[in-house]
Amino acid sequence: MRKVFPVLVAMALVLALGLSAYGATQTFTNSTNGSVTGIRVAFSASVRIASYDRAIFPTQSPSAEAREFTFSGGELQAGGRFKLSWADEEATIESYEWLEGSSSSLSSKDSMAFGIDYSRPELYLVQGDQTRISNPASLDWLRAKPRGLSQLKAVYAWLREFETYRAGGATIGKATVDELLASHRLSGCHDFALVFAAVARELGYPAVMVDTASIDWIGRFQRGEQGSHVGHVFVEVYLTDRWILVDSTSGAYVERGYDPANPVFRETQSGHSVGYYVMFKGIDTNAYGIYSNSELTQAMDALARNVNVSAIAYPAYQWKVFS
Repeated sequence: MRKVFPVLVAMALVLALGLSAYGATQTFTNSTNGSVTGIRVAFSASVRIASYDRAIFPTQSPSAEAREFTFSGGELQAGGRFKLSWADEEATIESYEWLEGSSSSLSSKDSMAFGIDYSRPELYLVQGDQTRISNPASLDWLRAKPRGLSQLKAVYAWLREFETYRAGGATIGKATVDELLASHRLSGCHDFALVFAAVARELGYPAVMVDTASIDWIGRFQRGEQGSHVGHVFVEVYLTDRWILVDSTSGAYVERGYDPANPVFRETQSGHSVGYYVMFKGIDTNAYGIYSNSELTQAMDALARNVNVSAIAYPAYQWKVFS
């Protein structure tokens, strides 16, 4: 039940916390003596997060209402500020706690990143509405392949036999795996990742789609340059004891040392490198709230406005290619 405040108390809260008729905003200052890697905030009532400084703590995408939220996976130096807005003008912040320690260790009790619980890979064996395969027997020939990377390689090689075409993003958030398998046509990286992830799950591998924005494009956007939105979609796959990262369009992958809590990485192939910033993760595009190309480009614009490109440090991943 929501708390009802007297008029004078409510007006005081407006002045103190930046409340409006539509919600509230508060800015937290890191008053510790060093850097922090997250913040835990408790509210007086359940709220829905309206916005937050994703560029600072990027590893959670809160969508449901709750009384407590943890934002983690980043770094905020002493004296730095973190801004948070929530959509419930009657709820106030009861307490908050700065978190310290490793921002990317999945061995900690908090193994969540981008809403994905990496400590429970079995959760990502379940298909979504977009990725449900109505005729799993059609993949029996793939099931007969040796388990592991060689089986994933077989999936990638099979997808390369599909007809490819340009659709200008028309299938993003709309196409289903059943439709793509029936047509034997793929229009871009979203289609490739959608089918690759679904087939991987059908073969027994937990899989998560990773939707990213090009960091070069983010820089151009921030400079006010015109041009098409540039991003790419990858797939995280769980193999026995670790998560790996796969570019299901090119066949490149990171087998060892991949950190799914890190929002940035650079894909390197044949001496060419491209940096990416993670926006969303989920079993399919609908699962992370994208139902059209226009929704995706709006999300990319929102992300680009908040990323500090100059502060990005890329992890040293070694990329291999299915050959």
